[in-house]
Amino acid sequence: MSLPELVAKNIANYRVAAGLSQDALGTAAGIAKNYASLIEVSAPDLTIETVESIARVLEIDASLLLADPRESAS
Repeated sequence: MSLPELVAKNIANYRVAAGLSQDALGTAAGIAKNYASLIEVSAPDLTIETVESIARVLEIDASLLLADPRESAS
């Protein structure tokens, strides 16, 4: 899995776990609603600042969005 795919999957998983809609995440992170949904598909042109904003809204460390959960499960 590529890094953009991994980040997209992690964002979606953490968003769902936090009980947030894509709209709510986008609004709280200061990103366009349609971009919030696009991020979860392919994370196009995702900046580290956006990753940080999303992590802040999700109340997690930004590094978790970059981590492969399969590696920590071993």
